[in-house]
Amino acid sequence: MKVQEILEQAVRERKAPGVVAAWGTATQARFASAGRLTFAEDSDPVSDRTDFDLASLTKPIAVASVCMVLEGLGEFSSEEPVSGTLPELKGPGTTYGHLLRHDSGAAAYCNLEGAGLEGDRALDALLTLEDPSPVGGSPVYSCVGYIRLAEALRRRTGKPIDALFEERVNRPLGTRFRYNPGIPGVAPTVAWEPWRERCLERAGRSAPLPWVTGEPHDPLAWLLGGVSGNAGLFGSARDLAEYAQAVLADRAPFPGKVWQRYTDARTANADRVLGWHLKSDSGSSAGPSWGRSSVGHTGFTGTMLWIEPERQCFAALLASAVHPQGDPVPFRSVRPRFSEAAIQSLPKG
Repeated sequence: MKVQEILEQAVRERKAPGVVAAWGTATQARFASAGRLTFAEDSDPVSDRTDFDLASLTKPIAVASVCMVLEGLGEFSSEEPVSGTLPELKGPGTTYGHLLRHDSGAAAYCNLEGAGLEGDRALDALLTLEDPSPVGGSPVYSCVGYIRLAEALRRRTGKPIDALFEERVNRPLGTRFRYNPGIPGVAPTVAWEPWRERCLERAGRSAPLPWVTGEPHDPLAWLLGGVSGNAGLFGSARDLAEYAQAVLADRAPFPGKVWQRYTDARTANADRVLGWHLKSDSGSSAGPSWGRSSVGHTGFTGTMLWIEPERQCFAALLASAVHPQGDPVPFRSVRPRFSEAAIQSLPKG
């Protein structure tokens, strides 16, 4: 089945109201789309310029990329201990690399929706949260760890992650990734839950649309004001293609061979490298034809990016699969089918 057919089938089966794909090589990109911003017939169609909530793609695209740029310029080392900037952490010997690789021992997540904590109070709770695992042990995929990492970078540089990303990655690339992008041209996610409505009421705000739009679906990122290390970034298929092509071409702002070092399997703990996942033997969102050198990441809302340096190719998929009921599980089967069709459509050799 071709890419376009896979996207149309996903929309027809109501796995997402709209789906956009980008795939290609270091020098050429292809795009396809199907569906609309919502399931309403009068909703605008999605396109390769529609902004989606990237969810956990924020981790590699924003946070890990900032670290790569800083490290490539000699301003930072992933092997440095983080205790100097985050004294709240109790894990002995925790480095920036541990946070990047998800083996800092931090909890996977922390549900603060009903705690009445927002902004700095929510951040303080996450920084002081007890770590359930030892530093350097088996990786536990951790949103808490990446929130801590973004805060460490803020204290180190004096700039929040959105400003750092804009200055060091987004502007040099010429991409239009954004935190808190606003409403026009953005795919909505879920209906406003009661806990968000209570937060809006306390802030003297009201929901402008029936669905969360232009603000992160992720509860922690939303409670932190939309600027977070675990989620909160928005972007289009065009943006993801430009990012992937810059990586494949070893193009600025990623200096030298820093990308190769961050994604080297020899530095992995299980299938985790610095900021990314290696392709696993089973259950991967990358199709079977993707090689072992492939690295990628997914986002809860229905997003995905895979990059294979060996064959100089990439595949990105964007959807608001949580719309309107918040369940992205049915969409997950679309990812490996798309990535396989994408790589099969590229010239061999």
